[in-house]
Amino acid sequence: MSENHNFYDRKEMKGNGFELIIVVDRIEDVYERCKEKRCTIQEEIQTYPWEMRGFKVVDPDGYFLRITSK
Repeated sequence: MSENHNFYDRKEMKGNGFELIIVVDRIEDVYERCKEKRCTIQEEIQTYPWEMRGFKVVDPDGYFLRITSK
């Protein structure tokens, strides 16, 4: 792999601006598990105006993962 490949020596996060939405059952359990695992929580759990609950975490590469309920 070339030294110029994006896996090497990147100064900015690769995933900056990208958000993946994951829909789960039992959102409170998933939220507590993320806290136990010391995930980087970007937005605390909340109820959105459209009545779904969710929260957002950031993975080590900078990708946003929005976890929501059905």
